Amino acid sequence: MERGGAVHGYVVGVTGSGKTVAIVLGLAAAANAGAVSWLASLDPDAQLAAAGQYIDRQGSGRLFAARAVRAAVRLMAVRGEINAEVGYDFSPASPYPLLTIDLDEFNGLCDDSDLGQEIARGAASIGERGRKYGIRLNFAGQTLDLSRIGGDRSLREQTRSGTGVVLRTVSGISGRQATEGMLPEGVELAEIPTVIGGGLTIADRMNGITEAPHGASTAGMGHALTGDAPRMMRVLYVHLPKDGTAHNLHDLFPEGSMVSTLTDREIEALDADDLYGDWTAPVTEAETAAAQQAAAKAKKLTAKDRIRAVLTDAMTAKEIRDALPDLAAGTVRNALSELAGEGLIANPEHGVYGPLS
Repeated sequence: MERGGAVHGYVVGVTGSGKTVAIVLGLAAAANAGAVSWLASLDPDAQLAAAGQYIDRQGSGRLFAARAVRAAVRLMAVRGEINAEVGYDFSPASPYPLLTIDLDEFNGLCDDSDLGQEIARGAASIGERGRKYGIRLNFAGQTLDLSRIGGDRSLREQTRSGTGVVLRTVSGISGRQATEGMLPEGVELAEIPTVIGGGLTIADRMNGITEAPHGASTAGMGHALTGDAPRMMRVLYVHLPKDGTAHNLHDLFPEGSMVSTLTDREIEALDADDLYGDWTAPVTEAETAAAQQAAAKAKKLTAKDRIRAVLTDAMTAKEIRDALPDLAAGTVRNALSELAGEGLIANPEHGVYGPLS
């Protein structure tokens, strides 16, 4: 979190690079800061399941991820009501906690299925609007491909201003390629080998081995980016047994295994819309119908629709453009004029717009 609200982030790294450990350390940091954490991965993962014992929600599969994102999108509206009551957007003084949502193997979650596209749309919406509602997204994967989902430009801009961790990537793919253009202009990351030191023997060279096989593993070695020059870093070592046991994780998370949760008001609001139950339960017919309606509606969203979606309180035209950076300034200006002229939004003073009260 920063003064301006919740900031998004990302973790990129191949298998064995320390990505899972980096995710778990991030969860521990969030827990110790009093944040609520939801973690969704594409496939079941025993190591993430071990960390799941110390956070509010953890699960795998597109259905679980879609339900998590769906609940978070609804939560923005609930928190918007709270913000209006207290008179300010999310801050450390807000009467609700920071919510951080980790989406592991993000590219795989956002496939072409209905659920995958729902995750993509929800992530884009949270990426555009989540800051002022205290909802933070953390994307993780071997690479990130934000260009294939809606709102990609907004996601990229919002995520770039947060914290990124780039570990060892696939051989031949640079850090810039792996993070899909989120690195600062002109910045290139040094390539990280599998091991360092150790040297090559004559026998190694005769066998065609060109990378030192006897050195120290670079698992956890990478670069941290916080909107400026990257800093070389090393992820702290955490033993994560592959049988799902918690092992020493209790030393990282808050004493007494205290798990932060949403406020009663938030839980009741989500529960009233059937968004806070068992996210691993079978899909109901009503849920299928609702998802199909949402998909059909999403395909028909116009600039006006998107402006009304982000216009939850009084905003200047510039703030609206900043919330929808993939829309041209002229498009936003014309749409605002039409919406105000049609009486669909309020225009209390020049250059300021808001929802109808």
